[in-house]
Amino acid sequence: MLKSWKTTLAGIATILTGSAALAKCLTAETISTECLLAALAVIGPGVGLLFAKDGNVTGGTTPQTVEAASRTEVKP
Repeated sequence: MLKSWKTTLAGIATILTGSAALAKCLTAETISTECLLAALAVIGPGVGLLFAKDGNVTGGTTPQTVEAASRTEVKP
């Protein structure tokens, strides 16, 4: 986790955007369900980006499958 800087940066930016929207919802005079769901709908994919499959890739040096490792002669 957190080795692919592009995916990590996108995830953090998405989570921060969702957190700002959530803070705006919670500080409003009336809290609406739609506002809360919209904020959480942004935070969820941000967390997904942090745990994405390419999170352990640093420029393609880590094979993703056993087959890829056998093709490149790198042991997983």
